[in-house]
Amino acid sequence: MAGWSNPSTWATAFSASLNSLANLGTATSATITPPTSPERPFYFDLRINLASLNPGAAASLSFYILPAVDDGPTNFADVTSGTLAVVRPLNAGAGVKRDFVGELRCPSVPFRLALVNNSGVALAASGNTVEYMTKSEG
Repeated sequence: MAGWSNPSTWATAFSASLNSLANLGTATSATITPPTSPERPFYFDLRINLASLNPGAAASLSFYILPAVDDGPTNFADVTSGTLAVVRPLNAGAGVKRDFVGELRCPSVPFRLALVNNSGVALAASGNTVEYMTKSEG
């Protein structure tokens, strides 16, 4: 691989929608548009920042890709028909949780992300964000 091209700046996928998100609750991002080079594979990175919480055993966050199903794009796949992109475990014990996920492959059409909270507890009432950066192979 020759490197990355068209890297975006970090953008917020989730913030207020994560605040007090119940265990097994789902939040959905705004539409994410792929870079303008559709002939090249498209990827994105995630930065996860959760305010202090004390997750249960086998706690995790699941991220799904929900591609557009029309040219609008106004309609998107739902979590049951979307693609599971990654499941990130959460460390046991009370405290702030931070994580990074790199180079997740994305569709060449606009899409949304869905996050499912599998932490065993509701997320904190404030201070939660997930950011993304898009890029394509150089």
